[in-house]
Amino acid sequence: MGANTPSSLVRRLLAGTTLLSVPLILLGIYTAIAGFGLTCEARWPLCDGAVFGLFPANWGSFIEWFHRLVAMIFGFAIIGTAVAVFRTDVAPRVKGAVGLATALTPLQIVFGALTVTSYEQLILATHFVTAALIFFLLVGATVWLFADEDWVPSTRTAGLFAGVCLIAGLPLVPGSAVALNLGLTGPELHTSFYFFTLLAAGGFVVAVVDAATPVRVAAFIGALIVTAAMVLSRVTLFPTDAAYVFLGVVAAIGAAAAVVIADARTDSARESASRISDRSA
Repeated sequence: MGANTPSSLVRRLLAGTTLLSVPLILLGIYTAIAGFGLTCEARWPLCDGAVFGLFPANWGSFIEWFHRLVAMIFGFAIIGTAVAVFRTDVAPRVKGAVGLATALTPLQIVFGALTVTSYEQLILATHFVTAALIFFLLVGATVWLFADEDWVPSTRTAGLFAGVCLIAGLPLVPGSAVALNLGLTGPELHTSFYFFTLLAAGGFVVAVVDAATPVRVAAFIGALIVTAAMVLSRVTLFPTDAAYVFLGVVAAIGAAAAVVIADARTDSARESASRISDRSA
């Protein structure tokens, strides 16, 4: 393997950074919903404990402090990944996706600080959207970099994965009638909901970057819908918002079904065209 070709180290760095972004986002959701985001006495980057605020003083501030620690580790990881990717011979789209994700990271740090010093709905939404964009870019870059590997899921598998995750997350929509009837509340509910919807959005992104045009459109719409549902759930202001989030997840399930059906039809059309070509030859 040449010095400038994608080594196993580069692949592991990118895959590891992509995976790390998931618990980081979920930890941020849990921290905010549990009310721990302001436990460091609204200070950033310092906290409220020993050594001039470098450490937390109680359990609540520890959660916020730990979230910041994981975010710092992620920051170093994405910088190291970007350096490794740009020093190797990879497709320009991989470099572009990783480069943009890295460029968004300092902005995400600023938004994270603002959620502590200026706790407003717009800031919360912007902070989450930026995190989601970074995650989507890293997922796309990972799929492109590993395009020649057998383990990369097919478009149909990605669509099925998104659909299954959304079905699992449907009864977990915070504040919905279903969740309330099941007695599901609290930060654990929100975190579980985002776990499934975030994975579903990742499945849609895989389909977007690795599918034919008709399927890509359905996957793109699905990714938009589930992202909008997550953002709305993040900044819910009225009880009726939960119903809109629920309907959004249902619509995203429909988009996942459309991805699977469109991909099956595309494969069928290709097979028919191949048979006709063979007969003509």
